[in-house]
Amino acid sequence: MPSVLTHDSAGSGPADLLLVQAALRGDVAAGATLLDRLGCIVKFVWRLNQRLGYQLPAEGQEDVVQAVYAALWPRLRDFTGHNALETWVFGFCRNCLRSEVRRRSLHARTPSLPADQLDQLHPEFEPPEDLLARRERLEALQHELEQLPAEEAEAVRLRHLEGQAFEDIARARGVAASTIKDRCYRALTRIKDRLCRRHVGGEES
Repeated sequence: MPSVLTHDSAGSGPADLLLVQAALRGDVAAGATLLDRLGCIVKFVWRLNQRLGYQLPAEGQEDVVQAVYAALWPRLRDFTGHNALETWVFGFCRNCLRSEVRRRSLHARTPSLPADQLDQLHPEFEPPEDLLARRERLEALQHELEQLPAEEAEAVRLRHLEGQAFEDIARARGVAASTIKDRCYRALTRIKDRLCRRHVGGEES
């Protein structure tokens, strides 16, 4: 079975590590480039779902994309550069999609697809406590999106949940693409910082 992650979509691990580190230090240009690269999340989720025979409807795919960001963004500092950024991101996409398919299957009390197909996405069964943790991260991300300024929340939703291009979003709103990138970067930085503080037992909203 061909890989969903194509060679032309992946960068160089060591160079990607430098990019992520620069973005985490607050480098605006690096942050914008990182956001562009994370656009692969929507593509990976769509392709994985396609490979499974479109198990998830559009709203289910959006839930997976949100779950990927909720799991990935606070863990950017864990990226080691041993593999390309897209390869690292793909693992989050695969795990979150698999969890969502299982969750919907259990909720419907009917098998949604053969177990061996799910195992091809990830060989390990996700314990119930991991499912709970993922749902909690997803709820936390949704909460943080609701706390953002309206323009920033809209930019994140259109770009990272619906997969629209920065240029298309900017054109529809009569602003520069760099403005939309800046809104996304500020928004995701706010979310990352707040989720990290929650993770270490800090802030309560």
